[in-house]
Amino acid sequence: MSQLAKKVEKQEELTEKAEMLQKVRERAREEQKEKSEQLKRQKQLEEEQRQRHREKCILEVAEKLQLKKRQKKEEEQRLKLELKEISTKRQFLAAKAEMVEAKAHAEQQAGLDREAQKRQKVTLAEQRRKNQIKVSEDQRLRDNQEREVQEYQQMQQTVATRLERAKAADVALKDEILQSVASARSMQRQVGKRGMQEHGHSQNAYMKRIQGRMATSC
Repeated sequence: MSQLAKKVEKQEELTEKAEMLQKVRERAREEQKEKSEQLKRQKQLEEEQRQRHREKCILEVAEKLQLKKRQKKEEEQRLKLELKEISTKRQFLAAKAEMVEAKAHAEQQAGLDREAQKRQKVTLAEQRRKNQIKVSEDQRLRDNQEREVQEYQQMQQTVATRLERAKAADVALKDEILQSVASARSMQRQVGKRGMQEHGHSQNAYMKRIQGRMATSC
């Protein structure tokens, strides 16, 4: 075989190898592009899932907070209504006590006026009896008023205790919300970190296979 024929054959062989190498590189680029697009779609899907999870968590927390606020407001309104009813009842009892006392006094004066025309002894005896009744009635009214005051003070203390419990429950709810948000963010970071580790390992294995094929072809 002539020297020229050998050069031509050698050139054709080099050309064939170059073309094969070019095809291998093009195929590698296509596979890399496809892999990148797949990773991009997977990342986008994971991000959408994380976004939906965050929105769900936020919505659940908002609903719980709204429910707690509504319950707290209803409890406060109910307690205010109870205090108002107690105050009204106390005023009514005080007014009634004054009316009873005024009526008793008026009856006493009327009795004294009527008995002034009778014998002195009967008048004095009746006076003593009515005085005793008045003292007993006054004592009863004072006892009732003291009892009403004690009940009112006890009710105020009960209301204050309920309000403190409601405030403590509100603080506990806010702490629970903060913990839920922190847990969601921690879960998101862990998922993202695990995804990066898995994708990075897959890409290295793929590049090793491509390099092995190119070395075999050469």
